[in-house]
Amino acid sequence: MPATNKTETLGLNLWQPEDRPLRADFCADNEAVEAAFVSHLADTTLHKTPQDGINLLCGTYAGSGELQQFDLGFTPQLVFVFDQNTPAVTKAADGTVETRFFCIGPQSQPDTAPAFVSLGTLYIMPGTTENGARTALNDTGSQYQYIAVR
Repeated sequence: MPATNKTETLGLNLWQPEDRPLRADFCADNEAVEAAFVSHLADTTLHKTPQDGINLLCGTYAGSGELQQFDLGFTPQLVFVFDQNTPAVTKAADGTVETRFFCIGPQSQPDTAPAFVSLGTLYIMPGTTENGARTALNDTGSQYQYIAVR
């Protein structure tokens, strides 16, 4: 007689004292665990293999003041963009706070972000000022770096 109760996720046997375990029940449990484990390891969004190559991609670009785009070759989980020669946050002579660092997650939105990723391409927007704050990730004459995490 199989177990009276089963685990919620894999349906493994949870025998009660009155249950009579059968060898077939143990075999079925082992097969369920094996199948779940194999499926989990095969999930390449969770696990990387040596064949996946580099898990970080670093690049540099010169600010142009115009929209720029860079093919990353993969859709990253996270991208850091920053000015190589200026602190992450500065205050301009006119009082404007300038941010020269940005972190992009996988759900970034092109209509609200100074930089975003879509289909493996990193887009860097021209600097914008709003409410006394300016995002400067693409100023002419500045050098920037990005680090994309696979």
